[in-house]
Amino acid sequence: MLASVMQSAVGFGMGLVAVPALVWLGIALPEAMAITMAGSFVTSLISVHALRRDVPWRDVGVCVSIRGVGLGVGVVLLGLLASLDAGRVKQVVGAVLAAVVVVQWLWRVRPRERIGWGWTAPTFLISGVMAGSVGMGGPPLVLWVMAHNWSARRTRAFLLCSFLILQPVLTVILIVKFGTTALVAVLAGAVCVPAILLGTAAGLRLGRRISRPLLQKLAFTLLLLLALASALGPWLPGRDSARTPVAATPHEAGQAGPQGRP
Repeated sequence: MLASVMQSAVGFGMGLVAVPALVWLGIALPEAMAITMAGSFVTSLISVHALRRDVPWRDVGVCVSIRGVGLGVGVVLLGLLASLDAGRVKQVVGAVLAAVVVVQWLWRVRPRERIGWGWTAPTFLISGVMAGSVGMGGPPLVLWVMAHNWSARRTRAFLLCSFLILQPVLTVILIVKFGTTALVAVLAGAVCVPAILLGTAAGLRLGRRISRPLLQKLAFTLLLLLALASALGPWLPGRDSARTPVAATPHEAGQAGPQGRP
């Protein structure tokens, strides 16, 4: 709900807020991504339908094609991250989030009509890798559209449509790769849709009452705190130690069956 408030009020992607927060709360990275995918798909679908006349389909097609390649690479990296302990995953997610916030805070560019392939292709590829590995593929695309002199409606339509098309693909990949846990997480995300819609309505109202610069400062502050908490996760009191598997005693090991199952 908080992520949907931020997205509708400030313009940040839902994954940028929700995934690090869920990981910091102790949810495994693949499950956090699956929860976020299910919830954001509904809101993206509704928004794209409302902005369908402003979608730049040619740019979206190029973006989705290149991001799809990066998505495959990202999922491979996600498999490596999922094998790490919870504290290390928090540090990786926190470092990525901190880098994203700093770059977006410092990014200043004069908008233009078109951007060359030397920037476009790497940006879309990096976005796909980030989406598949940590569920935060939005920031590179946001920086890319900020460099264009597009209208606000066209900008939102491009971003939301680019996210929407690949969200089902990533969701299916997560279920195939991580099995029942990812499927349950997707269902949990679907259950959260009413709260997400409520947060969207609240965020739109908040955006009309508070100036956009102030909202952006508040959002950046929250994200930096979240990044710091994730990076310092192993040294903060939490449930990581409780989730660490305990080695079997010799007696328990001797009771294992022929296939290693007790």
